[in-house]
Amino acid sequence: MPPKPRIALVYLARQAEGPVPFRRFVESYASHPAGIEHELAILYKGFDGAASRDAARAIFASLPHVAVEVADAGFDIGAYLAAATRLDHEYLCFVNTFVEITADGWLGHLYRNVALPDVGIVGATGSYESLKSSQKLTQKIRWLCNEARIDYDPRLVFYHGHVIELGCRIWKARGTGQPYSTLEALRARLKAIGWRYRGAASLGDVFRPATRQTSLDDQFEKHWNGLLRPGRFLADYAQFPEFPNPHIRSNGFMVARARLLDLGFEAPRSKLAACAFESGADSLTLRLKQSGLRALVVDRQGRGYDSQNWTRSGTFRLGAQENLLLHDKQTRSFELMPPGTQLTHRRLTCGDYLERPPRDFPDVGLRFPVDETVTGVAAPALTPVR
Repeated sequence: MPPKPRIALVYLARQAEGPVPFRRFVESYASHPAGIEHELAILYKGFDGAASRDAARAIFASLPHVAVEVADAGFDIGAYLAAATRLDHEYLCFVNTFVEITADGWLGHLYRNVALPDVGIVGATGSYESLKSSQKLTQKIRWLCNEARIDYDPRLVFYHGHVIELGCRIWKARGTGQPYSTLEALRARLKAIGWRYRGAASLGDVFRPATRQTSLDDQFEKHWNGLLRPGRFLADYAQFPEFPNPHIRSNGFMVARARLLDLGFEAPRSKLAACAFESGADSLTLRLKQSGLRALVVDRQGRGYDSQNWTRSGTFRLGAQENLLLHDKQTRSFELMPPGTQLTHRRLTCGDYLERPPRDFPDVGLRFPVDETVTGVAAPALTPVR
């Protein structure tokens, strides 16, 4: 009998997501050779009836695989940890339900990078995002519109429409309500109402005296700190590091099985606990980096990028994402965002590591600055986006 491959590719087939993403994965897997010998393990999650289990197995029938069944608990991470205890391969590559493969040789690309002696984890995507910092920005926009009741500002609608639509509709209705699908349309509107962006540093410079801006910032800080107190609905966000918070995203990553199990992670009991495994103060990436190991993002050509070079990878929320090795729900969502929303999400992901915001980007007193003590990279020579 030939020896078992050193690598297991673990695909999470969660019943609750339905069969469509399963079929997309199967098609992409069959279309793109992995480039290295491996064993496919299908993680059947939450299948509680014979009929649904048989229907799912039929989708994967064309692919030789090992079946691993787990309950629909512990989120994706809990299922991955359960699989790690049942499989005995040296390296495990985990991909979530919505992953689609984009390039030939993709698994070989991941393996050749993770097998380097000083590398602890590799992934198809990485991010500097802090859920705490991103949530703070969302809450401040809502607070400014709904509590401070600032004047209508078309820039907020253009760049933060995803926040406005969910939580500030009454504020928006008091304004013009005009959507701005392009930066040129936004600037034409700003010119029509007599607003000049050159030299204007913040919302306060445009619509209110600087003294009131300072007061509003102070008021919001008190409001925000209150939201983070134990027992309040955002208290769990306090556990996340501030931006920059470099981490490998868990949509598709590869790690040595023994190394993962030795870290002693337990199945998360909440969605934010699952997020903390990915990007919390005690995340998988941070634990491995603290032990002296690197975390690499791997692109579709097989190039590995250390954390100080992630913004050059052309992967998650970077340019047209042309170098993505794997697509997932978030990468596809980014491609469908309006231009202003895309730019905002790019800043949440990369901040000033990539580019300074456009001159008319609404400054609400929050920053996403470079911190080379965290990422190992100094601030690049940047010019504002025109």
